Amino acid sequence: MRYAEIEQAQPGAKLLRLGSCDFDFDAEHAILSGDSSKLGTVKEALGDVFSGSRSGDFSVVLTPGSVTSFFSPVSDRIPEEEKRSQLEADTILIGGKEAALSVVAEPIGSARARDEDEGDDVTWYHVAAVPASIKRHVNDLLSVFPDARTHFMTAMQAAARVAGRIEEALDGEQRHQAAALIGRFAGHTEVSIMDSAEWRFGVTVPSTLPADLAYTILNIAREVDIPPERLVRIYVYGESPEDSDLEKVSSLSSAQILKLDPLSLVRNDPVAVRSSFDPNLYVLCVGGAL
Repeated sequence: MRYAEIEQAQPGAKLLRLGSCDFDFDAEHAILSGDSSKLGTVKEALGDVFSGSRSGDFSVVLTPGSVTSFFSPVSDRIPEEEKRSQLEADTILIGGKEAALSVVAEPIGSARARDEDEGDDVTWYHVAAVPASIKRHVNDLLSVFPDARTHFMTAMQAAARVAGRIEEALDGEQRHQAAALIGRFAGHTEVSIMDSAEWRFGVTVPSTLPADLAYTILNIAREVDIPPERLVRIYVYGESPEDSDLEKVSSLSSAQILKLDPLSLVRNDPVAVRSSFDPNLYVLCVGGAL
């Protein structure tokens, strides 16, 4: 289990804690399943890690497979209550009635599109349906912090936060180019697209073959009207793929491959971050805390 604590301060975000807790069991599975024999151990570890912390907001980043997530367009002309109802209906279609009980949705940047059938302007939303059982288990874990405010987000969402800020910091015309993100996890690979530093769309796929990844990237780019020649960077996070695979993806898409480095976005104490840390493994933690 990895963690990060960030203080939102001037002149920029300051990294207070960064690290991991090792257990002799699968902590993620214990939290998702609510294994009471193991949750106490995880809770104790969290209490030790954040001992003395003044943080009140805790972001929990969920990896693919543990949450239902998708993108959905909603008409700009309908009231907020109707937008919520539409997103809940979409969630029921994909994840069932139980999923609609806990929908977390956010608009994707300033992306707008025209619904050709209805003639309306629409905004795309990223929707995540966090199971009520996971919320209960997480709230139990964080009960060691009485005033904790809990937020949930997907891995893709957290990674997009990091990549978006990195893209925003680029000079001149580079900031207005397009980039892709590849996130690798056990059994799943996330692929998403950014345009002018804004997250636009993404999918989760089972295949990690280089040709399939390159095809998925280019196909998503076409879906959001991004010409292939504008796609110049591909950021990688999660479980690192083989260098040979990345070279194949790069050759098939003509884009530069870069490891996503979240520590470039925060001021950090050299004592708090050991040189042995692989920043790529902490993308989700830092993205969740930003």
